[in-house]
Amino acid sequence: MLTIVFRLINEDEEAQMCFVNAIKKKPNDEELAVKLFYEYVKSGNVKKQTIQADKLFKQFKKEEYMFWKLVSTVKIGYENNFYFRLAEGIIDKNKKILNFNSTESM
Repeated sequence: MLTIVFRLINEDEEAQMCFVNAIKKKPNDEELAVKLFYEYVKSGNVKKQTIQADKLFKQFKKEEYMFWKLVSTVKIGYENNFYFRLAEGIIDKNKKILNFNSTESM
């Protein structure tokens, strides 16, 4: 609820800090970590959402988080072409994990 208030008064960073601080107290709470990712998406902070997606994948080992990282990296690629090559590397490195035939993980 508090994050909604912050968003309404254009304080996205405060909303994000709520989740960052909550995750420090509960580092294994997947729901909090996912909500932080969504906060980064809502604020348009693609670099932080990429980092958060990577943290989610490394900690919780779910295929969907690797897709989130990949999509976030591609989004950054529109600003800097280097990230398109990075996204390609993510695909190559994680071919066994990424199942492009599964809509569930996307």
